[in-house]
Amino acid sequence: MNSGFFRWMLGFMALGSTLALTPAMLCAADVPPFDVAVNFQPDGTKGYNAAWLGYILARAHFVDEHHSLYPQAPGLIIPTFIEELSARTDSVKIYRELLAKDRTLDVPYFDELVRVDDNAFMSEYVWTFLHQPTWMTPPSNLRLGAFDSWRKVNLPDHHALTKGSLRFVPRKAG
Repeated sequence: MNSGFFRWMLGFMALGSTLALTPAMLCAADVPPFDVAVNFQPDGTKGYNAAWLGYILARAHFVDEHHSLYPQAPGLIIPTFIEELSARTDSVKIYRELLAKDRTLDVPYFDELVRVDDNAFMSEYVWTFLHQPTWMTPPSNLRLGAFDSWRKVNLPDHHALTKGSLRFVPRKAG
């Protein structure tokens, strides 16, 4: 994620809760039949909002670039495995940038995700904690046994969180 996008994202946080991202805004090469609506409700928590906004916008960007992977109908967008993995990875990068600027930042959920990332278990984390019914078979390179052992020691009381959602919405004329 580049720093220009990150600065734009921080500026966006003050705008409100729902934004329809059009293909022109996300630079899609192939125009999908629907716009992607981002639902994000900032709560004022330092660091937390920026990381979650990065997560949901990373999802929106992924969907826009890979819209053919999704049912072409209005409604809630259920993340694919790779979309969720990409978005969680981007949110950790954002949180790390925030920590580098403010060592007093304390967001327990993202502190745990940083530990997951530091131990190269993000794919396993996503599969284990965020599994969707549409994800049929785990990728063959997942180390689920090793992750299960690691998480029992390092994340004993962990609960996965998600803030924000995406929807396909009918494109407005004009």
